[in-house]
Amino acid sequence: MGACFAASPAIANQVISVIAATLSVDPATITPQTKFQDLMAGDSTKIVELVQAMENEFDEALGGDPIADSVYRKWVTVQDGIDYLASLGQ
Repeated sequence: MGACFAASPAIANQVISVIAATLSVDPATITPQTKFQDLMAGDSTKIVELVQAMENEFDEALGGDPIADSVYRKWVTVQDGIDYLASLGQ
């Protein structure tokens, strides 16, 4: 990942891998500024799949709790998701 990822590079890599696998996109095309809306290509059901995939990947950090709707609905960019998930370990 490029230096523009403010959070832990390991977490950024995990988040990008989950996004790429879940949404079938090339991870090389995902940047911190990439908007989730652009990745969803207008399919709002994909956000549910993506959040579930993130919950599975980060289950231990989340303590088994789901990511609240009020949290993930604030995520505009990939960096927003990375920042949130990185904050769980602090």
